[in-house]
Amino acid sequence: RLSMSKAAELAAFIGGGSFVKEQLAMICDGQSYTVSSGTYTPTNVTAAQALTTSFATVTGSELSYTPPSGTTCVVYEFTLQFTFYDAHGIGHFKFFIGSDEVTNQRLNLSCQYPELLATLRYVIPIGGSASTATGRQATWTSAKTLKITCAENSSSNEAFLHSTTYWEGGTSTDQFHQPKLVITALG
Repeated sequence: RLSMSKAAELAAFIGGGSFVKEQLAMICDGQSYTVSSGTYTPTNVTAAQALTTSFATVTGSELSYTPPSGTTCVVYEFTLQFTFYDAHGIGHFKFFIGSDEVTNQRLNLSCQYPELLATLRYVIPIGGSASTATGRQATWTSAKTLKITCAENSSSNEAFLHSTTYWEGGTSTDQFHQPKLVITALG
């Protein structure tokens, strides 16, 4: 068994140095989850989300979060099912901290007949000079709303979230897939 000082020495030796201060792991089921920084309740996602060509909040992705004191980095991970409606589904994803889009983290999910379980991961450093482009926060001592928005590419590239298109035997019987949200505070 390692003492805290020996664990810190080992982490420094192997190139680490960040420790998990807390991890908030939730199914987007509307139930309350409690960690050291507080109690959080995700959106209760109960159905697929059809995308449009206008950006909309991805259901289940929005949460106001305050990291514990001493946090130097927050990792936000959202797991969702991305599925085609048209043969070539294309989704554009944006990540927001408050009203600011983290522009260096834009991404697409796209494939011919996609049925993808995807984890969208965003790293938010804390300390130094704030940057909207990277998401870096100079400080973070009160609640900030984190969320993802999405739009499909065009009416010829339609897609939807939180469901499959095919299931057992290739039949077209959509199966709902409830998203998950994990927020990890490192220090």
